[in-house]
Amino acid sequence: MGRGARDPIPGLASFLITVCVAVIAPVGRAENLRGSSTPDAAALKGSVGGYPWEVAIRRGAGESGARTPCLSVELAPPRSKGGTGTNTGCHPLTPYPLAVGQSINSGAAKRSIVGMAYPLEVHSVRVWLKHRPSYVVRLDSLSSERARKAHIERLSFGAVAFSGPSCLARVTAFDSKGRKVGPEFAMPCVI
Repeated sequence: MGRGARDPIPGLASFLITVCVAVIAPVGRAENLRGSSTPDAAALKGSVGGYPWEVAIRRGAGESGARTPCLSVELAPPRSKGGTGTNTGCHPLTPYPLAVGQSINSGAAKRSIVGMAYPLEVHSVRVWLKHRPSYVVRLDSLSSERARKAHIERLSFGAVAFSGPSCLARVTAFDSKGRKVGPEFAMPCVI
Protein backbone atom coordinates (compact mmCIF):
# COMPACT_ATOMS: atom_id res chain seq x y z
CA MET A 1 0.00 0.00 0.00
CA GLY A 2 1.51 3.33 -0.99
CA ARG A 3 1.79 6.57 0.89
CA GLY A 4 -1.46 8.34 1.50
CA ALA A 5 -3.54 5.29 0.51
CA ARG A 6 -6.50 4.51 2.73
CA ASP A 7 -6.82 1.07 4.23
CA PRO A 8 -10.31 -0.34 4.68
CA ILE A 9 -9.19 -2.74 7.42
CA PRO A 10 -10.26 -1.42 10.86
CA GLY A 11 -7.18 -2.92 12.55
CA LEU A 12 -5.07 -0.16 11.06
CA ALA A 13 -6.92 2.48 13.07
CA SER A 14 -6.14 0.59 16.29
CA PHE A 15 -2.50 0.24 15.26
CA LEU A 16 -2.16 3.92 14.43
CA ILE A 17 -3.76 5.03 17.66
CA THR A 18 -1.48 2.75 19.66
CA VAL A 19 1.64 4.05 17.88
CA CYS A 20 0.71 7.73 17.86
CA VAL A 21 -0.82 8.20 21.30
CA ALA A 22 1.64 9.18 23.98
CA VAL A 23 0.45 9.16 27.55
CA ILE A 24 2.71 10.59 30.22
CA ALA A 25 1.87 9.56 33.75
CA PRO A 26 3.90 8.91 36.87
CA VAL A 27 3.96 5.17 37.64
CA GLY A 28 5.83 2.70 39.76
CA ARG A 29 8.38 0.21 38.48
CA ALA A 30 7.91 -2.58 35.97
CA GLU A 31 5.36 -4.67 37.87
CA ASN A 32 2.89 -1.79 37.73
CA LEU A 33 3.75 -1.00 34.11
CA ARG A 34 2.71 -4.39 32.84
CA GLY A 35 -0.03 -5.05 35.39
CA SER A 36 0.11 -8.82 35.03
CA SER A 37 1.47 -11.81 36.86
CA THR A 38 2.26 -13.38 33.46
CA PRO A 39 6.04 -13.40 32.97
CA ASP A 40 7.51 -11.23 30.26
CA ALA A 41 8.41 -13.23 27.17
CA ALA A 42 11.13 -10.73 26.29
CA ALA A 43 12.39 -7.30 27.23
CA LEU A 44 14.63 -4.78 25.51
CA LYS A 45 16.34 -1.93 27.35
CA GLY A 46 18.31 1.06 26.23
CA SER A 47 18.73 4.80 26.48
CA VAL A 48 17.97 7.67 24.11
CA GLY A 49 19.45 11.08 24.83
CA GLY A 50 20.05 10.16 28.48
CA TYR A 51 16.48 8.85 28.95
CA PRO A 52 16.30 5.12 29.82
CA TRP A 53 13.62 3.07 28.06
CA GLU A 54 12.25 -0.46 28.27
CA VAL A 55 10.05 -2.50 25.95
CA ALA A 56 8.44 -5.68 27.34
CA ILE A 57 6.39 -8.36 25.58
CA ARG A 58 4.00 -10.67 27.41
CA ARG A 59 1.00 -12.89 26.82
CA GLY A 60 -2.35 -11.18 26.34
CA ALA A 61 -5.42 -11.95 28.43
CA GLY A 62 -7.94 -14.76 27.98
CA GLU A 63 -8.03 -17.89 25.87
CA SER A 64 -6.57 -16.13 22.81
CA GLY A 65 -3.77 -14.51 24.85
CA ALA A 66 -1.04 -16.63 23.26
CA ARG A 67 -1.98 -15.15 19.85
CA THR A 68 -2.72 -11.66 21.19
CA PRO A 69 0.53 -10.44 22.76
CA CYS A 70 0.86 -7.27 24.80
CA LEU A 71 3.68 -4.80 24.28
CA SER A 72 4.53 -2.25 26.98
CA VAL A 73 6.92 0.66 26.59
CA GLU A 74 8.34 2.83 29.34
CA LEU A 75 10.40 5.98 28.86
CA ALA A 76 11.84 7.80 31.86
CA PRO A 77 13.58 11.15 32.08
CA PRO A 78 16.88 11.33 33.93
CA ARG A 79 16.43 11.15 37.71
CA SER A 80 14.62 14.05 39.37
CA LYS A 81 13.26 15.43 36.09
CA GLY A 82 9.64 14.24 36.25
CA GLY A 83 7.37 11.24 35.81
CA THR A 84 7.77 8.17 33.67
CA GLY A 85 5.82 7.83 30.42
CA THR A 86 4.20 4.45 29.77
CA ASN A 87 1.95 2.92 27.15
CA THR A 88 0.65 -0.61 26.54
CA GLY A 89 -1.15 -2.21 23.61
CA CYS A 90 -2.41 -5.75 22.96
CA HIS A 91 -3.65 -7.24 19.68
CA PRO A 92 -2.92 -9.99 17.13
CA LEU A 93 0.17 -9.51 14.95
CA THR A 94 -1.76 -9.73 11.68
CA PRO A 95 -2.78 -8.13 9.42
CA TYR A 96 -0.76 -5.31 11.04
CA PRO A 97 2.06 -5.54 13.57
CA LEU A 98 1.77 -4.60 17.20
CA ALA A 99 3.57 -1.31 17.81
CA VAL A 100 3.43 0.89 20.86
CA GLY A 101 5.06 4.30 21.16
CA GLN A 102 5.87 6.74 23.92
CA SER A 103 7.32 10.27 23.84
CA ILE A 104 8.36 12.75 26.49
CA ASN A 105 8.95 16.49 25.91
CA SER A 106 8.80 18.34 22.58
CA GLY A 107 11.06 19.99 20.05
CA ALA A 108 14.79 19.36 20.45
CA ALA A 109 14.19 17.90 23.94
CA LYS A 110 11.75 15.26 22.64
CA ARG A 111 12.69 11.62 23.34
CA SER A 112 10.70 8.76 21.79
CA ILE A 113 10.62 4.97 21.81
CA VAL A 114 8.52 2.66 19.63
CA GLY A 115 8.39 -1.06 20.43
CA MET A 116 7.33 -3.44 17.65
CA ALA A 117 6.23 -7.09 17.46
CA TYR A 118 5.70 -9.01 14.21
CA PRO A 119 4.97 -12.57 13.10
CA LEU A 120 8.09 -14.77 13.30
CA GLU A 121 8.65 -14.66 9.52
CA VAL A 122 9.59 -10.95 9.75
CA HIS A 123 13.35 -10.48 10.29
CA SER A 124 13.79 -6.76 9.67
CA VAL A 125 11.88 -3.54 9.09
CA ARG A 126 12.71 -0.39 7.18
CA VAL A 127 11.72 2.63 9.24
CA TRP A 128 11.05 6.14 7.99
CA LEU A 129 11.15 8.93 10.55
CA LYS A 130 9.78 12.31 9.48
CA HIS A 131 12.53 14.60 8.11
CA ARG A 132 15.21 11.87 8.39
CA PRO A 133 16.63 9.18 6.11
CA SER A 134 15.17 5.68 6.37
CA TYR A 135 17.10 2.87 8.01
CA VAL A 136 16.80 -0.88 8.63
CA VAL A 137 16.14 -2.35 12.08
CA ARG A 138 17.06 -6.02 12.54
CA LEU A 139 14.52 -7.74 14.77
CA ASP A 140 15.18 -10.33 17.49
CA SER A 141 13.11 -13.49 17.60
CA LEU A 142 11.52 -15.00 20.68
CA SER A 143 13.09 -18.39 21.39
CA SER A 144 10.96 -21.52 21.66
CA GLU A 145 11.89 -21.86 25.33
CA ARG A 146 10.96 -18.29 26.26
CA ALA A 147 7.72 -18.54 24.29
CA ARG A 148 6.82 -21.77 26.09
CA LYS A 149 7.57 -20.31 29.53
CA ALA A 150 5.53 -17.17 28.83
CA HIS A 151 2.67 -19.12 27.16
CA ILE A 152 2.88 -17.06 23.98
CA GLU A 153 3.43 -17.82 20.31
CA ARG A 154 6.89 -17.15 18.90
CA LEU A 155 7.34 -13.73 17.32
CA SER A 156 9.90 -11.18 16.16
CA PHE A 157 10.41 -7.94 18.07
CA GLY A 158 12.47 -4.77 18.15
CA ALA A 159 12.50 -1.10 19.04
CA VAL A 160 13.26 2.28 17.51
CA ALA A 161 14.42 5.12 19.77
CA PHE A 162 15.06 8.68 18.62
CA SER A 163 15.63 12.20 19.92
CA GLY A 164 14.35 15.49 18.61
CA PRO A 165 11.38 16.70 16.60
CA SER A 166 10.44 13.66 14.52
CA CYS A 167 7.95 10.80 14.50
CA LEU A 168 7.50 7.38 12.93
CA ALA A 169 6.03 8.00 9.47
CA ARG A 170 6.23 4.64 7.67
CA VAL A 171 7.33 1.03 8.25
CA THR A 172 7.87 -1.87 5.85
CA ALA A 173 8.59 -5.45 7.02
CA PHE A 174 10.91 -7.98 5.33
CA ASP A 175 11.62 -11.70 5.69
CA SER A 176 15.07 -13.33 5.94
CA LYS A 177 15.55 -13.15 2.17
CA GLY A 178 14.69 -9.43 2.00
CA ARG A 179 11.20 -9.95 0.55
CA LYS A 180 8.44 -7.61 1.67
CA VAL A 181 6.06 -9.20 4.20
CA GLY A 182 2.52 -7.94 4.69
CA PRO A 183 1.15 -4.55 3.76
CA GLU A 184 3.31 -1.45 3.73
CA PHE A 185 1.67 1.43 5.46
CA ALA A 186 2.12 5.11 6.06
CA MET A 187 1.04 6.64 9.36
CA PRO A 188 -0.20 10.10 10.20
CA CYS A 189 2.87 11.71 11.63
CA VAL A 190 2.44 14.82 13.75
CA ILE A 191 5.50 16.32 15.40
